[in-house]
Amino acid sequence: MRISLVVPPFLPGFPHSSRSPAVARSGTIYYPIWLAYGAGSLEKAAGMDSEQTLTRIQAFRPDFIVCDITTPSSDSDLRFAQSAFRIQVTAVGGVHAIAAKDDIAKKFPELIRITSDYDDALPLLCPKLNAS
Repeated sequence: MRISLVVPPFLPGFPHSSRSPAVARSGTIYYPIWLAYGAGSLEKAAGMDSEQTLTRIQAFRPDFIVCDITTPSSDSDLRFAQSAFRIQVTAVGGVHAIAAKDDIAKKFPELIRITSDYDDALPLLCPKLNAS
């Protein structure tokens, strides 16, 4: 089953997930955290292991893969990202990717390391998004 979780476009700078949705002078944009909780519940319900996840990624045929990594699971996360790289160009991000960027670069030179916030880095790494 293919599921698309979408925050529909409305007005530029309109934050759907804020407590008081309105275009603010400050330009503050709130992440769609409630939608992310829904995504997490779907992921938990699917209960896939690494091989099943890689198979689904391969079938989806993405142009780019981003893996979020964290310190307690970093070894496993990086091995998974390395396996995903065999499917398509892969980047790793998150706090551990920033804190251990030099170590990751030595051990996994093929992986792109996102060393800033996703909202700054991903538009730069995925210029095709704005090409249409």
